[in-house]
This record gives sequence, C-alpha cells and structure tokens, in this order.
Amino acid sequence: MAGQSWSINIVPSEKGVAFNPDVYGCAAGSPLQAQVGDLVSWNNQTDSAHKIVIEGETLDVDPWSSTTAFEIQNATSPIIYTCDSDCEGQIEVVP
Repeated sequence: MAGQSWSINIVPSEKGVAFNPDVYGCAAGSPLQAQVGDLVSWNNQTDSAHKIVIEGETLDVDPWSSTTAFEIQNATSPIIYTCDSDCEGQIEVVP
C-alpha cells in the first residue's frame, strides 16, 4: 500500500533557515508526523541552495525548488535531519 506524501518548507529565519511542515494546524518548527512508507520532500523557499542530510542520504535542493522524495523506511523515532546551514529538524514516526 502506498504511503502519503508530505512536504517540509525550508524558510528564512533569524538563525539562517527553519523547517516548517506543510501541514494544516502544525505549528512552525514542529516535527512532521509520518508513517513508514510515507514520502517526504523539502520545499526550499529561500534564495540559497541547501543540502538536506537524512539517514546517510544527501538531498540537494536549489533555491525555490523541492528535493526528490525520501521514503521513510525506518520505524525508529525520531528521525533527525540536518541542513548545511546548521539547522536540524525531526520526523516523528507514528503507527
């Protein structure tokens, strides 16, 4: 069975960038809640290119574009991801 698709916005912040899940009602900076099999992409809403590192994978994202999809394969929670600008985010894997 196919999972859901999610997007995490990369937005400018005082510290460089911040991660905001593109989910109705989700507070800025909150972890994305997703399940094994779900696909996640990062939508860069800045003028700079970034590199997202998640579970040993590097996803390049140009300014004003999105990464390729990352499939959640690990049920261990949280999954930590980082950005080359010293920013960190989390995905909580839920049943």
